[in-house]
Amino acid sequence: LLVIENIHTPVISHMAQSTDAWVRSLGYEYDVPKSTDFDPAIGLASLDLASPTFQESLSDSWTALPSEAGQAVVKSGFVPSQSLFTADWMVDVKASMADFMRFAMPSPDEMTANAAQWDSTFVEAEILAEKGDGDPSNQDPESFARIMRWVFSMPSPFKNREMLYLVAASRMGGTAGGVIVNYISVKKKGQRDKKLVLARNLVPSFDLAVPQPDGTIRILHRLTTDIGVSQWVWNKVFRSPAVENYKKEAAHVVSFLEEGADGAKA
Repeated sequence: LLVIENIHTPVISHMAQSTDAWVRSLGYEYDVPKSTDFDPAIGLASLDLASPTFQESLSDSWTALPSEAGQAVVKSGFVPSQSLFTADWMVDVKASMADFMRFAMPSPDEMTANAAQWDSTFVEAEILAEKGDGDPSNQDPESFARIMRWVFSMPSPFKNREMLYLVAASRMGGTAGGVIVNYISVKKKGQRDKKLVLARNLVPSFDLAVPQPDGTIRILHRLTTDIGVSQWVWNKVFRSPAVENYKKEAAHVVSFLEEGADGAKA
């Protein structure tokens, strides 16, 4: 199996604390349960990637779906701090860290076009607020953050879901230039569309990209999602199809990133 080694907790920088202050200045609060890995009262400055939750999810105790060489490794399991399953895929991609950042924080037009290519459930998205100026792929990723609104479809008879969440990057210690982009749900009075059902990105939910010696980047995509159904329904009914869909999603992301990298080099 692919692994990511020597991951250290990010240094709690002034930028992380600045982003927490920015979130609150806009009237938002973090909308996730307090756990050993994240305290919503503190924010990004409390993220602990050396915690049992994060390390457990990197272990080989989770069962991976069958895959061929070069394909994404897809698996799911339970982290100690959550009662809902966490799912992820990991794959090596022939692209650069700049390509990854353009994918993680695209322009508004690119965001809509990109999502429609790799996410079959995508309905609409909107950047509600943005911190930082310029292109995050060419500058310090910690300078940038976004508050996102994301709407996605569910199979009948379920209603469409709405997510409000922070997108914020941090540099990783011990990973030779790795970057983690966290997706953490937020809330704000009066912001919700009451015709839609609230869904949330819990902790851990992120994309982690680490440069590899052969010039590729290794991407770990991990989500812990509360889609607004009972724990039993999500863990027992939706887990298998959700994890299966990750194989398709990973293949689309790889194709998108590698085509984009080729286009940038042309």
